[in-house]
Amino acid sequence: MKQHLGLLLFAGIFSVSCNSQDIAADKVPAVVVNALKAQFPNAVNTDWEKNGAVYEADFDAEGGADVTVQIDASGKVLMYKTDLAAASLPTAVQTFLQNQFKDYTADEVEKIEKGGTAYYQVELDGKGLKGLKDKKLVLTADGHEATDIKYWD
Repeated sequence: MKQHLGLLLFAGIFSVSCNSQDIAADKVPAVVVNALKAQFPNAVNTDWEKNGAVYEADFDAEGGADVTVQIDASGKVLMYKTDLAAASLPTAVQTFLQNQFKDYTADEVEKIEKGGTAYYQVELDGKGLKGLKDKKLVLTADGHEATDIKYWD
């Protein structure tokens, strides 16, 4: 039984690692690197991953903000996310969270830009209270749950 559990665990870890892989900066196509530099000229400490045909760059922006961007093989920026302080959320998003999730604490907050639209993803901590499971939400700027975008880990 322990052997089967170990194999299952190994298979799970292996399958997750196959979905995304680190890639050396010199292996990223120039069109992708140029797209990053055009959109984020002050990016530093860039790490690259590849998910299928999509390249993902994680870097530090001006002011120390952590930014992650997805760029396709043709150099099109698909979307990007930036760390955000909970206090910087739009008022409508803060109101929604206070009304719907008052017993939770915002653990991680990020702003996502996709196709010219801003979304806010929030990881909520149930604070270990009985019956409160952690939640991950993506919200529109007007304080509604987004239906056209998934939570981006």
